[in-house]
Amino acid sequence: MKGKDIVWPGEKKKASMAKKRVVTSSSVGSGTKSSKLDKEINLTIKPKQILRVFAFVILLMGVFFLGRFSVSGDFDLSFATGNLGGLATADNNALEVNADVKSGIDSGSEAKLDVAKEDVKAEAKEETKEEPKKEEVKEAVKEEPKVEAPENDILITDYNNVVLALDKANVKWMETWGKIQSIEISLKNGERGRVEPSYMIMNVRGYDLEKRIPLPSGLKTVKRGTTLKAKITVPSGFAYSELTAGNLGSVPITLVMYDAGGKEMATLEKAVSLMG
Repeated sequence: MKGKDIVWPGEKKKASMAKKRVVTSSSVGSGTKSSKLDKEINLTIKPKQILRVFAFVILLMGVFFLGRFSVSGDFDLSFATGNLGGLATADNNALEVNADVKSGIDSGSEAKLDVAKEDVKAEAKEETKEEPKKEEVKEAVKEEPKVEAPENDILITDYNNVVLALDKANVKWMETWGKIQSIEISLKNGERGRVEPSYMIMNVRGYDLEKRIPLPSGLKTVKRGTTLKAKITVPSGFAYSELTAGNLGSVPITLVMYDAGGKEMATLEKAVSLMG
């Protein structure tokens, strides 16, 4: 630059050092006592070396914490002061404490789970106690055991011991011919159960006519070992004459009894008097 002298950095440092020496010598010459504390100490700092030391320390710390992480699984920045042996001892103690804490937590959680399970079981038992038992419901739904019907209540449809008898024929005489108005019968049930007759077919000798005679309600159920008698009206009557029927003092009449299904139950043929 113009008007100014160029001062190099080295020369500027030398000038400042010389100035300091002059000041020091002047102070000594003026009669002030010098001491060791008044001596000047010059420190030289090299950033490159500091960075190396700092990097080495960081590397050691990284290796240390990496080892802790590989053992315990987490970074714990707390450590005891002291030498490396103390650090290792503190680390081992921390691991033991962590293991104890974890085992305590695990045991505590297991105990809590057990207690929770017991509470759930107790609540489930209380609920089941409040609800009606399945066995009681089943007993309520169960049907009553079937009791076999007495023999009198068994319906018989195969007939071998049903006996039909004609006791009397009630007629009305019209001087030259007559009419059968009703008949009196007996019905004996010798089967092992009840029988249910429904109607009869009547035929008189000399006539091709078959008269259907319905049975009264009192004769439609005959229990075992029972004999019933009934007077049955012949619908519209049955007309006859001596010329066709022959001797009216002994005229054969045929009766056949059927059940509601049209199955033959009993039959008879008996000669009766049709004289008026």
